[in-house]
Amino acid sequence: MKHRDQDLPAQQTVLVTGAASGIGAALAERLLLDGHNVVACDINEAGIEAPDPASATAGRLVRRRLDVRSRADWDAAVEQTVADFGSLDVCCNIAGYLKITTIDEMTDADIDNHIDVNVKGVMLGTQAA
Repeated sequence: MKHRDQDLPAQQTVLVTGAASGIGAALAERLLLDGHNVVACDINEAGIEAPDPASATAGRLVRRRLDVRSRADWDAAVEQTVADFGSLDVCCNIAGYLKITTIDEMTDADIDNHIDVNVKGVMLGTQAA
């Protein structure tokens, strides 16, 4: 259900992380259908190469690889977004990492991935935007 008071004003440029699947993919598609410019980002390049949801999105969708754990990737993504669309109005930090296991079975790498994607990635994205 769409509520008028929840709409973004006019056409906005929105960067969405985690856009290869799940909530990120659904959000990117909805924003495109609502007429916004979308920069769909994910570390999974194959996942963001899916076809446009509608031919009417031509010129309003940019796909790019983005590792949210990398400040350099964030800086490049924001810089290119501004070059492509003139501004970045909204940054949606949707990318997330979850390894389903018990905490006593988590490796150091598992713990690092949880912190780096779910916390550091959001902080770097917020700083860059």
